[in-house]
Amino acid sequence: MIKEALPFKKESGKMVFICAKEEFYKSLEEYKNLWDKGLKKQANRHLKTCIENLCRESDKNSLNDILEDFCFRYFDNGEFSYLNDRGNALLPYELNKILWEFLKSEAVMGKMPHMRRIWEIFKMQANPFDIRYELDTELFLKRAYEHKDCDEKTVNCYLWLELYYLRYGAHHFPDRCLFDKETYLKFLSQAQEIIDTHRVDCKLLQDFDYLAGVYECYLKFDNMGRKGDFLQICKDAGFTF
Repeated sequence: MIKEALPFKKESGKMVFICAKEEFYKSLEEYKNLWDKGLKKQANRHLKTCIENLCRESDKNSLNDILEDFCFRYFDNGEFSYLNDRGNALLPYELNKILWEFLKSEAVMGKMPHMRRIWEIFKMQANPFDIRYELDTELFLKRAYEHKDCDEKTVNCYLWLELYYLRYGAHHFPDRCLFDKETYLKFLSQAQEIIDTHRVDCKLLQDFDYLAGVYECYLKFDNMGRKGDFLQICKDAGFTF
């Protein structure tokens, strides 16, 4: 009798998982509908309640399977863009909270593509769940890039990060660079290495060409004792700064 009952329990568990998964995605749709109607507080309360119910009624494996499915569809397949189209380019707070805990547990074990995804949640924005910066997500992205299962998305994310710092460093050109020469040359070298060894997004490649050119103009300007016309140097080199 016990052996006969096991398949039924397994199927029952599967059905519960499917229902929980469907309810989760339905809750995201309802969140969107409420938000689009201007009912932002109701939308947030609705999503909070649904996620609390999901956590309470699902076992750990089922919950992780649902979050794994969402991560693939959101981070890698470009679905649910409406969830971060709310002015700050971030997912709703309650959803980010549960994703952060899930991805953190996977990333610390060196799993891919979780080490890349945990960086993608906030990128360079403040993380309300790690206000002391105890978890270095940039380090995880670097490990993801160096991992044997590094994929094209990870390569582009890592190149994006290098270009982010180059843009930041050039913010006060020509008055000064926010990095010393050794540091910005390191960023340029690392970005060039990524481009030389991987296929990268065309837009990122264009951004690198521009930034590399501007930094070359800045270096020329600096070598001239900072007495030349930086904007003219850029113009002569074919760049608009």
